Amino acid sequence: MIRTIFLAAFLMAIFLCESQAQEKFERMTEIALAFTLDAPDMYDTWRPGFGIGLNRRLTKRSGFETGLYYRNYEQVLSRSDGMSMPTLFANLNERNLMIPLLYRFQNTWIHVSLGPTFDFFTGWRQTRDLGLNVETYSRRPSVDMGAMVKIGVPLELSDKVKVLPEMRFNPTFQFYRLYAGVGFTLWYNP
Repeated sequence: MIRTIFLAAFLMAIFLCESQAQEKFERMTEIALAFTLDAPDMYDTWRPGFGIGLNRRLTKRSGFETGLYYRNYEQVLSRSDGMSMPTLFANLNERNLMIPLLYRFQNTWIHVSLGPTFDFFTGWRQTRDLGLNVETYSRRPSVDMGAMVKIGVPLELSDKVKVLPEMRFNPTFQFYRLYAGVGFTLWYNP
């Protein structure tokens, strides 16, 4: 159901882009460096992330945004045999590469992006051993789909460079994670 809604929103975005293509505008491509702070769960700590982005403007106010972003998620594992053995814990950092496919609306004072995201599990590292040493760990499925909404305010530094502080909201559907946070993106128009 949710995937159908996102597909419909994506197709509407394409239709809107085509209908606005009547305006005279030179299409452009922007590249970006992004730094993020996300809290993957409501009670979790802020986790830094980074990535590169690509924005293809199709009309004066709309286009598509994608990129490749690194982020991590702290997973807490526990083991107990019930009565005689105390519960043992271990903390792991899951490493993920996230690829968003976003429709982007922009004007001079606000940028809004929305669309699906795909998180690819790339590995893990044990960060804390509270009696439980983890030797192998995997996540199935290794790809998690989500949806992202970002709202930012562009600050132009020159004709070719702008800074975009933004708020971001990105729930994922397979593992029910809720990434929310802030981002700081430096966009460059070559």
